[in-house]
Amino acid sequence: MKIRTLKEVYFSPTKTTQQIVDSICKGIDADFAMSIDITSPMEEITKIECSTNEILVIGVPVYSGRVPQTAVDRLRSLKGENTPAVLVAVYGNAKVDDALIELFDIVEIAGFIPIAAATFIGEHSFSTDEQPIAINRPDTDDLLAAVDFGRQIQEKTAALCSDKNITPISVPGNRPYKVATPLSLGVPDVDSDLCTDCKVCSTVCPTGAIDRENNNSNDEECISCYACIKSCSEGARFQNDPVMTAVKDKLHSNFKTRKEPEFIL
Repeated sequence: MKIRTLKEVYFSPTKTTQQIVDSICKGIDADFAMSIDITSPMEEITKIECSTNEILVIGVPVYSGRVPQTAVDRLRSLKGENTPAVLVAVYGNAKVDDALIELFDIVEIAGFIPIAAATFIGEHSFSTDEQPIAINRPDTDDLLAAVDFGRQIQEKTAALCSDKNITPISVPGNRPYKVATPLSLGVPDVDSDLCTDCKVCSTVCPTGAIDRENNNSNDEECISCYACIKSCSEGARFQNDPVMTAVKDKLHSNFKTRKEPEFIL
């Protein structure tokens, strides 16, 4: 079965998931490739349609063992026709929990057939210099593994005679999914003395939670991805909530052992 078109779709506030998905797609030989970023609220997301001779590579970060609700909402634009799909969940070296099976259900309902899946590690959104969690992941080894995973997908699809030969994979997880935690776990603060009003933070925010006039975050819209903190070159944005500090300390202490990517083919 020759894959004519490859479409990559990702939700990636801190760009770690995007790096993984891009690398996987490098390993897949397709006549044409299209990249669709569903991260920014500024972009109008039209229906993402895929046919049988295409393949979809879809990547999401794991937030407390689930697919972020913001990503779930935007993935409702997907529509396939028994289209092969590759599922990618990127987590901060802690736990994947039910994120992969939730992504499986999303794409299957939309008309796709999951033929491969993988979990990769990315630097945790809560990681800091003082409390590093999977710091600098994905690293070179991760990205090389992603390219190799893409090659394995290419080999699998090449061995299929047609879409009628496709059997969906099984992925780990539970139904019903674990209860989602509140989106806003600790809204970042702003140091007005350091802030240069460059507006980068409001540009990278995936929910439009940052007011462009005063750079403050809306508690109800913030999903604690901390893209604003990681993108601020001046160090003007920070998280100082004592509860979140305790969470970061626990993650730093309990998940120091390096985890590796895992493939399901």
